[in-house]
Amino acid sequence: PCAAGKVALGGGVTVAGGSSHQVLGQSGPGSRGGQANWLAALLNGSAGNKAVTISAICADRGLPGYEVVTKEATVVRNAGVTAETASCPSTKAVLGGGAVEIRSGTSATMTLFASAPQSTVGGQGLGWNANVLSFASDGDTTVGISAICVDK
Repeated sequence: PCAAGKVALGGGVTVAGGSSHQVLGQSGPGSRGGQANWLAALLNGSAGNKAVTISAICADRGLPGYEVVTKEATVVRNAGVTAETASCPSTKAVLGGGAVEIRSGTSATMTLFASAPQSTVGGQGLGWNANVLSFASDGDTTVGISAICVDK
């Protein structure tokens, strides 16, 4: 987690020994116990356990105009990829972002196929795009796509 008084600007996940049978399920900003954090999950398709490292890039809370804009999207199970964008206000630029599961059935499984900045205008990011697929066996999944925004 980020230290007290810090916010997450970005993050990611790595798998020790390579990732030939792992699929990224989710990666994005969030919080645990009131502390800023980076949340991530992998689906492990290998025969054994894998060591996973989740990293967060943290900064002081005082960044001008810091705001996390989250757009909730329903990902219908087994219905193909859902693509959604969380957009920063027009006076702000995107620094980072991601997509994490908010609600699902009891056996939710989602795959994050793409997570990247939205197209830029004049070098300024507009928001964050995510493409998600749900394999939940007992219901749809609600995903939060987040854009980490600051003043331009």
